[in-house]
Amino acid sequence: MKQRLNFEKMVERFDKYSFYTEGRIERDIENNRKGPFVIEITDSNGNPVKNATVKVKQISHEFKFGCSIFLLDG
Repeated sequence: MKQRLNFEKMVERFDKYSFYTEGRIERDIENNRKGPFVIEITDSNGNPVKNATVKVKQISHEFKFGCSIFLLDG
């Protein structure tokens, strides 16, 4: 029971910083998980293809999924 109370107190402390963490999460997504790119569609001679239809499907990434619990106990 004591362990559960400690966890609940840690969550309460974490929640009081939610105004900061939520903003930080959104900023970090924009700054670290997204980036600009350019796709150039050319024919076999290297000439640009106008009005080409392109379908892009991401099949892998370098972002490691997991849990970030910064500020939960510190």
